[in-house]
Amino acid sequence: MPVKGYVMGGNSANDTEILTYSTSTMATSTDSDMTTNNVSHEGMGDNDTYAYVTGGNTGAKSSATERFTYSSETYALNTDSDLSVARIDHGCCSDLGTFGYSVGGNG
Repeated sequence: MPVKGYVMGGNSANDTEILTYSTSTMATSTDSDMTTNNVSHEGMGDNDTYAYVTGGNTGAKSSATERFTYSSETYALNTDSDLSVARIDHGCCSDLGTFGYSVGGNG
């Protein structure tokens, strides 16, 4: 069962806010910044290991994917999972273990 939730970037920011479910408190993490400022991106994740932040606007439309590792609460660019086209305002979902999907948006 997950114990934390994450709000990643947005409004041209690269910070991450962490919600601790047991206390219902939100705090900005100073140790887990995204590698770029990003807005209009989407995210998906599995239950145990990684979350992915895809696309968005980093000054121009982006196809980049950043992978967030839950255990260390750190980001790294993950070129193996970049989008096929740069896009913003798309939707993302996953089956929480095997597949993640990025759909629609403005490409």
